[in-house]
Amino acid sequence: MENKKINILILGANGQLGRFITRHALANSKLNVNILVRDPEKSKDLVDQVEKQGGKVFIGDITSPESIKDVTKGIHTVISALGAFDEKTMIEGQTNVLKDAVKNGVKRFFPAEFALNYDKATKEENPMVNLKLTFQEILNKTPIKSVRVSHGVFTETYFAFQAQGFGYWGDINQKLDITTYEDTAKYTVALAADEEKHGRFVFVGEQLSTKEIAEIYNRVRGTNIKPKRHGSLEDLNNLIEKLKREGDFIEYTFSGLRRLMHDGRGKYHTFNNKDYPEIKITTLEEFLKANPDYQLK
Repeated sequence: MENKKINILILGANGQLGRFITRHALANSKLNVNILVRDPEKSKDLVDQVEKQGGKVFIGDITSPESIKDVTKGIHTVISALGAFDEKTMIEGQTNVLKDAVKNGVKRFFPAEFALNYDKATKEENPMVNLKLTFQEILNKTPIKSVRVSHGVFTETYFAFQAQGFGYWGDINQKLDITTYEDTAKYTVALAADEEKHGRFVFVGEQLSTKEIAEIYNRVRGTNIKPKRHGSLEDLNNLIEKLKREGDFIEYTFSGLRRLMHDGRGKYHTFNNKDYPEIKITTLEEFLKANPDYQLK
């Protein structure tokens, strides 16, 4: 007798992480994949694949409760791969889906956690940390089990931060946790395929310092880009306070995340990679060779 598939619903399926999660979920025989999108034309390929494999494509806006009514009916697990920076999406929107999920008896909810370690950070310290902690508190008050996936910094995001070269604050030898979107997606799907899994899980690709990252990049690209020290951690703290006073929300948020990266608080020290030995992480060297468009100045 064939085992019944786990019915999942993916939010943010057409985003950077969401697309990888959706593709790997579609390839997993234990999962029946459904997605919620605002514009099905934006990701026509994914929409077609989902429908071809018998899944449903819901069209709606999570900030509009009426447009997502009963999207979780018959769903076992919701995976939120949203990557927004605003309260309306990350708090109000996810909560709207969560309320629908509680009403329909959903068993598990993967919040849009996907981050570096902020256990030692406070809500007041960074807007992104505030959004993630606030929604987790809301989720914890429901009967739905939470599955939190953490990975450090996305490899792709790290290079977006470093578009002008290898800049850092503080100590060049401070280790960072970096993991690709695809590897994070693989681990997320592995967890989703085991309906008993819940709690917090940390999966990290590599632990590298700015010095080591620059050395690997230069070796692969044949360049000689020198890491640039922007200042001390105290200098970074002063910059963050200045950005806050000036109301530069985006730079204030990103600079706060950089502080967690470079002061060591954002680093993880225990990992769950060994739970899924079949998943081989992508090294930075492999990532760079496979993605020649990632070039620094």
